[in-house]
Formats: sequence, C-alpha cells, structure tokens
Amino acid sequence: MRTTSISLICILLGLQIFAQKHSDTLAAYKLAGIPFFKMTLLPDSVPFVNTQLEKKRQTIIMIFSPDCDHCIRSVKDLLAHADLFKKVQIILATPLSFPLTLKFYREYGMEKYENIKVGTLNDFALGNYFNMHSYPGIFLFNKKGRYKSEFKRETTWEKFAEKL
Repeated sequence: MRTTSISLICILLGLQIFAQKHSDTLAAYKLAGIPFFKMTLLPDSVPFVNTQLEKKRQTIIMIFSPDCDHCIRSVKDLLAHADLFKKVQIILATPLSFPLTLKFYREYGMEKYENIKVGTLNDFALGNYFNMHSYPGIFLFNKKGRYKSEFKRETTWEKFAEKL
C-alpha cells in the first residue's frame, strides 16, 4: 500500500511539473509585448529594430520564407486585401538570405505599400520566440503592443482582418 501511494504521488507531481512548464511557456508568450527583433530592411539594407515601430498602432508580424509556397500565397492574399490593413503596420521578417528576399520583394512590388516593411533577420530567434514549426507565422499586436491573436498556418487575410 505504501509503495502504491508513493508511486501515485510521484506520478501526480510529475504531471504537475509538466503542466506547469507548458503553462508558463504559454503565459510568457501570450502576455509579453512585441519581442525584440533586429532586421535589415529591403531594398536598402537599413537596420530596423522593434523600438522603431510606430506607437499606438496595431502591428502584424509575419515570419515567412520567400521561397515557401504557403508564404507566397499568403502574401498574395495580403496584397489583395491590403486596403483592410491600411492603418496597421506590417512586418514581414525572414531568416533567409538578403538576395533571395530582395528578389521576392521586387517580384511582388512591396515598395508600393508604405505600411509594410520587409526585412531579413540574422537568426531564427523570433521564430523560436513564437514557437514556430512551419511557415508562415502571423502575429497580431494591439495598439499598446500587446499580443492579440495569431495564425501559425496558412489563412486568409480577410479572416485575419476580423481580429483587428
């Protein structure tokens, strides 16, 4: 009886520790503000950090790959619905190479959209922060820079606009 009780207590404590770890990860991720990031903007290689984002304006951060079919479809859909996001600042960030991203930038005429900034990251730290496992990852922050909503898979931007 004593062995059974000790075993049961160990199992319950193990489950509690596992549940706490998962809960803490989610809480930190969803309760934090816009994370630190530093990227190189296209087309001119200008450095850009999160503190340069406009205050009191909703922000969308999309982590993408310029050679990913899902990401390309998502960007095309974003551009088709760009009028829904005129008052939102949008960051398209990728850890892939500058030349590959520059080709993407030019092919989709990204320079026409003043509220969209496209840039390359030096690493995948931003993707790790959001616990991404596939592209694209789209994250919405409110006017105070607080996490509001996300899509970690392909979605329509029209549906995402409903979250604004």
